[in-house]
Amino acid sequence: MCFAASAAWVRVTIMTTIHLGRWQLRFDWQILCLLLSAVIGLAVAYQRSAATLQFSLFVAAVALYVFLLNKSEPILPQRSLLRLTLVLIPAMLGVYFLLTNDWVRWSEKLPFLTAITSWLANFPLGPTWLRINPNVVGGVMAVLLPLQVAALRPVRRWLQVVLISFSVAVLILTQTRGAWLALSLAIGMGAMWQIATHFTSTPRAARGIWISGVVLGGLALLALLTVTPLGGWLIDSSGQRPDIWRNSLALITDYPLTGHGFASFEMVYSTYALLVHVGHTLHAHNLWFDIWLNLGLLGVVSLAGLIINAMWPRPATSMWRRPALIALATLLLHGLYDDAWFGYGGAALPLLLLPLALATRAEPGPVPLTTTRSRRFQPAWVVWSVALIALVISWMTPRGQAWLETNRGALAQTQAELSVYHWPEIPIQDALRHSGQVDLTPAKAHYQAALQLDPDNAAAQRRLGQIELAEGQYDSACRHLARAGAVAPHQRATRQLLGECYAMQGEVAHALELWQSVSNQERQLETRVWWYDSYLGDSQRAGALSQVLQALDNHD
Repeated sequence: MCFAASAAWVRVTIMTTIHLGRWQLRFDWQILCLLLSAVIGLAVAYQRSAATLQFSLFVAAVALYVFLLNKSEPILPQRSLLRLTLVLIPAMLGVYFLLTNDWVRWSEKLPFLTAITSWLANFPLGPTWLRINPNVVGGVMAVLLPLQVAALRPVRRWLQVVLISFSVAVLILTQTRGAWLALSLAIGMGAMWQIATHFTSTPRAARGIWISGVVLGGLALLALLTVTPLGGWLIDSSGQRPDIWRNSLALITDYPLTGHGFASFEMVYSTYALLVHVGHTLHAHNLWFDIWLNLGLLGVVSLAGLIINAMWPRPATSMWRRPALIALATLLLHGLYDDAWFGYGGAALPLLLLPLALATRAEPGPVPLTTTRSRRFQPAWVVWSVALIALVISWMTPRGQAWLETNRGALAQTQAELSVYHWPEIPIQDALRHSGQVDLTPAKAHYQAALQLDPDNAAAQRRLGQIELAEGQYDSACRHLARAGAVAPHQRATRQLLGECYAMQGEVAHALELWQSVSNQERQLETRVWWYDSYLGDSQRAGALSQVLQALDNHD
């Protein structure tokens, strides 16, 4: 569908126009591909009610994107509904946050704000169910601030100062450091562009200087994070995010084409990455990882193409373009560290595409022929071409076909298990697999087909080993897990499960080495002892695992 649509419109412009009687509807054709990826994300999700809600929020984001591209502006800026909306949304969000936030819970997050947040904690107003996570409010406020500043230009100066100061104060009170940093970097890139255009005679020269400055700044920031003590401190202060990112990447290899679908991350992450029996982490804390896991590869390519087309230089643009690009840069930079959009229940999803729409928007008017010709080139075609070539080449190889089988197996397993698993009625996921209440035959068939095509498919080896451990096929399970560990030794679930195999085989040193590298904050290893001892009544295997656990405690 997407490739056919793009082929039909490649001779027009980046923006596609559909005539509906007297009305014209303009949009980037890739929004249809993004919408298709959302339909797929709904179709494959195991939890249909929650997925339908998030799908609806995402459809609202697409509708807002199309509306903003086509909403005409009045001649008098004071009568602009768009300006009024961009002024009021941050203000209303800020008031809502101040009235409903759980100040007691977050009062100790940043010491220099403790006095203020402790004072605010004395005035609890909103009910618990109305609260929005401060990271969501911070991420959204950081993105909306440049747009609010632009919308306030025709307004009296005192009102500008009041509203912008209020928005900045709310952003600070959210204590969302990643959003602060992202907005600061985006403003810095905007200032760098202003300097580059001031000291150069042509836009091309300015772009060259700006790109060079951004690349050098990015390399300097990367060096700061990787080779300096300050960088190590910053990474350590991010909590469990590095582990979550690594585990999320492992999940992407399980569902490389489709993702796991909308509203599925929490239990998918707990069941197949963290190996705990209850929900633990709500999202991947990275926008692109969450897009891949919710919308699949098609969603990633579609959104990347939309962003590239929006950022590509163009002669005829809207007055909103520059602040929208700063807002978009803020969204993307903050998205590397956290996800205020798909994460935390997806409350902010309807606003996800707002800066993208305003950056793409063009004011109505006659377009010169030379401009039309220049806009026939779509930079997004580079992204689509690379993705299409990679898919075709992969499909021609056994390894690529194995990815497809693994994806199908992971979806079949997820839908079979998590659609019926409920704690505490079922104590752990292995109890469901062991009971035979769910039919995992289709999932296992896909994994076995994947391994026939590519024995080094770590996801299929790990998933099959996990199922066979629960079913009591220990020798076969451990062979699969050993192969998975040889191919992808960095994956947390593989290390824990393979360590369990070594423990049962009496290889204490090997088991200890693997379990030392596994976080046991949720008492996963003790749960495995309980599984063998109390649930299966297998005291021999429970004792073998307890021996390694005791050695682990002594080592610590």
